[in-house]
Amino acid sequence: MTLCGKTARASSNRGRGRAGLGLGKTNDAKGLRPRARSRSAGPKGRGTVCLRNAARGPDPNPETGCTRGSLRSKVAEPCTRGVNPAPQEAYLSHMQKVPVMDDLLTALAERALALVRKDTIVGLGSGRASTAFVRMLGARVKAGLTVRGVPTSEDTARLARELGIPLTGFEGGELDVTVDGADEVDPRLDLIKGYGGALVRERIVAGASRRQIILVDESKLVPRLGGRGRLPVEVVPFALAPCRRRLEALGVKPTLRMKGEQPFVTDNSNVILDCAVGPIEDPAALERAIRAIPGVLDTGLFLGTADTVLVADAKGVRELKREGRQ
Repeated sequence: MTLCGKTARASSNRGRGRAGLGLGKTNDAKGLRPRARSRSAGPKGRGTVCLRNAARGPDPNPETGCTRGSLRSKVAEPCTRGVNPAPQEAYLSHMQKVPVMDDLLTALAERALALVRKDTIVGLGSGRASTAFVRMLGARVKAGLTVRGVPTSEDTARLARELGIPLTGFEGGELDVTVDGADEVDPRLDLIKGYGGALVRERIVAGASRRQIILVDESKLVPRLGGRGRLPVEVVPFALAPCRRRLEALGVKPTLRMKGEQPFVTDNSNVILDCAVGPIEDPAALERAIRAIPGVLDTGLFLGTADTVLVADAKGVRELKREGRQ
């Protein structure tokens, strides 16, 4: 059985597990640890960026945070004296993409909100797209929409409370819909989730819902899961060492996720091993193999959970539906 697109040659120190699984070429493990984002206003280098004369875009709606303007915003002219042009250009390119992404998230949130019924319980996802939805839902609740929410993370719970969205637990009844994001979506609408670290609660909430709606931009669409090279696996800290060894034997390259100098800890007090993978030929088989490891709580493979995927691009929002579901 092979799980990824290319069959790897078994090395003498990896044993039969890696050879049998036939994992494809993986990204270097060093690429899995996220780089710390700089808090400085300008690019790395000796120069500075003058922001005094930057053109301001339209003010956001105080209720929803929505900025209704052009997808393109002007960026401040830089002071170029003594500045290395390469990081300068990279910084300006990043600044130009920010308002575009904000508009895409707003469009996704608006479309998802139209699918929420009044007097229902809604699963509230985690991540940037979900946050945009929760903010817009909060504005609608303030305007009179009656819904209750079940959050998938402590961060989402705090935001919902700040916005006045009533929260409940599963004892409140079946959830009508969960609105969440994803890190990869393949043509079958199977997903990889967990880059934000909330995968266990996201799966529980999705499993308790009649429908799961996923919000993504087109960069998250992949021809085969694993295309972005990273599969999160949540494990019990006590079992970290044996889980790492067993994952290595399967042919993936696990790296402990860090937050600063300390391991990243999930809302469930567990840790995450980010596994370097290539395109996965048989996601279901890989999921079964990983879940069989004692100490593994969950993987980022969400197979068959999404009913609808909303995809935003420069042309608008399109709706993808899983075959056989209404």
